[in-house]
Amino acid sequence: MTSTINFRLNIPRADLVEERGTVEVDDSCQLGEATPILHPERRGISTAHFVDPVTLVGVVTLAWLAKRLVDHWLRSKEQGVQIDLREKPPAISRIAGVPMGFLVIIHKDGHAETQRATYDKPEDLMPLLEQILATA
Repeated sequence: MTSTINFRLNIPRADLVEERGTVEVDDSCQLGEATPILHPERRGISTAHFVDPVTLVGVVTLAWLAKRLVDHWLRSKEQGVQIDLREKPPAISRIAGVPMGFLVIIHKDGHAETQRATYDKPEDLMPLLEQILATA
């Protein structure tokens, strides 16, 4: 798949510089402006927070997204990734408390599915991402 996809990346503010640096060396990705994510207590819900998250809206190729998921978000940060298809564009987050090595996909109807992520090569993740994002 060579067409571009839109996504929303929810990350800690501390990782923003690293994401921007990655995009500067790769012309297959464009990231928009970072916007703060409102904490639940600001919406009337009280929960503990340990990071100050921001949202980036990006346009990427599927190959770039698969490579970034494998090389950085899954492998180097040793965290799982959540892909929320209920939102437009789909939201990708690694701050959602997902265990290392797993993708949690929340479908449009709200049901969640867990997939074990393969860290060997980004190409191994491509068919799964194509299937997930085709329904978005």
